[in-house]
Amino acid sequence: CREHSPRHVTTKYMDIVDNFATEEDPGFVDAKSLNFALRSNAVVYEKVPGFQPIPFERIGLYVDEYRIELPLRR
Repeated sequence: CREHSPRHVTTKYMDIVDNFATEEDPGFVDAKSLNFALRSNAVVYEKVPGFQPIPFERIGLYVDEYRIELPLRR
C-alpha cells in the first residue's frame, strides 16, 4: 500500500512523515537570482518546528589543504 500526500509518503523503501510541501515560495531571500537562503520570517520555520537554516555559504568548493586553488569560472 502506498499513501501519497504532501505530509506523508510511503514507498517500498521509505516512509516520510510530517513533510512540509508547498507550491508557494517558502520564504527564499531571492529565488529569481538563485539565492535559496531563507528569510528569518520564512513560513518554513513556523511549519517545521526546529528547522535549521541550510548553510549555503559553506556548500561548494573552497580552498583548503587538499585543494590549493579553485577552478576558473566561465
